[in-house]
This record gives sequence, structure tokens and C-alpha cells, in this order.
Amino acid sequence: MVYLSYSVRKEPLSDYELERQLSQLPLNLQEKVTSFRRREDASNSLMGKIMLRDLAKHFFNIPDILDQLVYSNFGKPYINAPLSFSISHSGNLVVCAVSEIYQLGVDVEQIAKLEFELFQEYMSGKEWEQIWLANNPNKKFLKFWTQKEAAIKADGRGLSIPLNSLTLNNTELSFESQTWHLLELSLRSNYICHLATNRLLTLNDIN
Repeated sequence: MVYLSYSVRKEPLSDYELERQLSQLPLNLQEKVTSFRRREDASNSLMGKIMLRDLAKHFFNIPDILDQLVYSNFGKPYINAPLSFSISHSGNLVVCAVSEIYQLGVDVEQIAKLEFELFQEYMSGKEWEQIWLANNPNKKFLKFWTQKEAAIKADGRGLSIPLNSLTLNNTELSFESQTWHLLELSLRSNYICHLATNRLLTLNDIN
């Protein structure tokens, strides 16, 4: 089972609310949140960590997961337990996914007009062809982007893996000897979100 939580923030947190909720985090995570220049990003980062804390406490009886976080050489947070989790945010939407069964990654992006020339290196020629032929090139690009981002988050090495080296095949992505299964999550009409897992799952496997 994958446990999923998401929240739509109407506006950035006020100074009072930001400070109040920050005080609930370990000092190192408070520093990560306050390192964001934009209040919107700090608010989203804080919300994601609180979602992770609440999911871990409610479904896995881990009340202090934020105190247990350590970071890999690639910057991926994890704990010394068989638990996989991933957080993503864009615009005013924050998503968190947690599982004991699946290795996973999640990525969400707000659909907006893009300057495609800034992203040429991230897609293959075949993928660019599909993007330009699509009715909505922005949405098609972000579909590929969130699929790839979710997979490299699940892998744990992040953007150290070149996105244009990843082979997409509909709802699967292959890299090296690993196949990641991709599931689109329809959370809001103006966002696109994908969940990548090391084993096939369906929407029925998401709580």
C-alpha cells in the first residue's frame, strides 16, 4: 500500500504560522525551510515535512520520523527502516507519498507556458517530436518531466542521472537494470503528477 497526502495552499503562511509550525521541526530542517528565498517555497517545504511526519505517525507508528532523517551522498533523505517516502511541490500544491512495500518517488508540476529552449538537453529527439506534435505541448512536456523526475527520486540519485538517458515506454521507465512503473495521479486540473514505484501498482493500492 502507498499512503498519499496532498494539500492545496491558498496563500503563503503568515509570519506567525510559519514560525509556529517551524518550531515543531528539528533545527536542521528549520534551516532547510528558511533557506528558501520565496515565502511560497518555504511554506510548501514546511507543509511537505509536516505531511511526512503525520503519515509516518498515523500509518506506521513512527512519531519522530523527522528526527530520524539522514541524507545520502545524493541528498536523498531516508531513515534506517524499510520505509520509502517522497515529497514534491509546485505552485500551491504539496504532495507526499510513503510506503513500506514499494520503493517510490513522486513529482508534481503546475501546468504553465514553458520556454522550451531551456530544456532541450532533458528529452530525447523522439520525446521532443511527441511534445511538438501534441495538442498541448506544455502538458506533454510536463508529463515526461514528472515521469522522469519521479523515477530518479525513487532511484535516489536525483539529477545526477541525465534525464535524456532515461527510456520511457508509456507507463514504464527503464534505466540500467531497473524498471520503474509510472502512475499518473489526477490531483488538480492545472497540475500533472506522477508516482514511480519499483513494482506495478494501481490506484486501488493508494490510500
